[in-house]
Amino acid sequence: MSAMRLTKLAFVLLLATCAWSAGPASAAQRPLPPLTPAKHDALSRALQQGQLTEPQYALERARSLFTLDRVRAEFGHVARANPHAATFILRDLLARTRFLSGDERTEAKAILSRPDGAPTFFGEPNWDFDADPQSYCEGGRPLCFHWDANPVNRDSPPPADVNPNNGRPDQIDRTIEVLDNVWDEETAGLGYRDPLDDSSTTLNHGGGPELDIYLADIGGIELFGYCTSDDPHAFEFSAPWAVSAYCVLDDDYRQAQYGFGQTSLEFLEVTAAHEFFHAVQYAYDWFEDYALMEGSAMWMEGQVYPDVIDRINYLRRSALARPAVPLDTGAGGFEYGSWLFWRFLTEKVFANDPTIIRDIWERADGGPAATYGDLYSFQAVRRALAARGHDFRSTFAEFGWTNDLRAYEEASQGYPVPPLAATFNFGPFLHSTGWEVPRLRHLSTRFYRFRPEATGSAAKLHIGVDLPGPKTNPAATAIVYAKGGPKEIHPIGLDAQGHGHVTVKFGESEVWKVDLVLSNGSLRFDCQPKDFPATVYSCGGYPKDDGRTYRFRARLG
Repeated sequence: MSAMRLTKLAFVLLLATCAWSAGPASAAQRPLPPLTPAKHDALSRALQQGQLTEPQYALERARSLFTLDRVRAEFGHVARANPHAATFILRDLLARTRFLSGDERTEAKAILSRPDGAPTFFGEPNWDFDADPQSYCEGGRPLCFHWDANPVNRDSPPPADVNPNNGRPDQIDRTIEVLDNVWDEETAGLGYRDPLDDSSTTLNHGGGPELDIYLADIGGIELFGYCTSDDPHAFEFSAPWAVSAYCVLDDDYRQAQYGFGQTSLEFLEVTAAHEFFHAVQYAYDWFEDYALMEGSAMWMEGQVYPDVIDRINYLRRSALARPAVPLDTGAGGFEYGSWLFWRFLTEKVFANDPTIIRDIWERADGGPAATYGDLYSFQAVRRALAARGHDFRSTFAEFGWTNDLRAYEEASQGYPVPPLAATFNFGPFLHSTGWEVPRLRHLSTRFYRFRPEATGSAAKLHIGVDLPGPKTNPAATAIVYAKGGPKEIHPIGLDAQGHGHVTVKFGESEVWKVDLVLSNGSLRFDCQPKDFPATVYSCGGYPKDDGRTYRFRARLG
């Protein structure tokens, strides 16, 4: 590494300060997206101790995707990256390359270069020196596919070819077929913007303006796929929000590398649907929140390939399984599990109309075609809902009670059961909970259960709540699970001080249980950076309404 490496954080802090003071006109004037969360290791320690600047850290983390042993040899124990995180680790580097100089900047651009480029040093994600590059560009769709046809090289796809007349191995034909379907579903079918023309990439743009798909043995380095950019505008201090992209997929997705949870074709299908949507997102705004970018890409897997249910595995870290964790948390896998919220909007709020997600992206759009003011991710959600006659507070409350009910079409395929914060058994020995005082974080939910035991057929349950003021988007909902008939949903009306109450039937002969759902739907953030590094939330800022007290009391009547 360069001997000019900075050893203090002051430089990066100065960049962040300048980014905030200059206004919203360019990417250099907007806070950089937060670094992709990673396990605490030698690189994170070097960043914290000032041995690496943030751009240098991004460079080393990106190097670890492709040459982990070399990075470990220099720094010590470095954790292997999340195999799904390559797109965002490379986004970290892409956004910060302009703050590097000399050899480090050259190395960053080499890492971001395409697999068919000429290697300049050991460890670039390039094909071998003796590669036999082949390409196929479609006539009907702006897609080009590139592969190494030298059968002795690791990146070369399997040579099996049942249709030798077209001159392409079966795996290339399979990849073309999948990407054709993905393109048709996501752009023509759902109406999203095409990935941007990459003709401005003068050194190597794949031969034309099309989106380029490269095949390489990335399963050998435990990656599923990634899309990134070598758009020269992305390296400028006046970088635009929207940039072109290219994608890299595995050369065979063989189960020996990826496991047996899905077939090789299914791995290809959902990876292509997911990563292609990242290329689409780059045509809107490549700086958006993880929960929107990764969550909606996971959601897109289910739109294009609904029968491949790998996405359901990610619900173990979602608002369903971990309701006390904020929905917009971009760490710990919650960025992937957030797809449930986008599914909820599509399926429940808008009766299986997926265009609401496109509406959100159009409001988050920062590209040249933007018409809505380049909103942060959940600001875009709020405005998109409002445009369709829905307010965010009640929508987020509905998300909470829908999760309590597990009322999703595919819930039987493995949706987890949401955990309860507490259960109260009412009867001869318990007539009131007294005032409970849980504290909720923003965009989180808590579930409480009340059970009738020897309460008598005419029993009623009175629930009173004392919640924060309305500007924080609080909500409370009672759900009556009757022994006969449908479940009853009772939103609890609140006055201007956040007080409200409801009375529901609670006779042991009629009711199995009553659940109370508390929701903190706050979207209020302090977006001015206070510390280094930025948070994983909207605008890199700090939520204003974490830890608010949500008082409630339930008593027999």
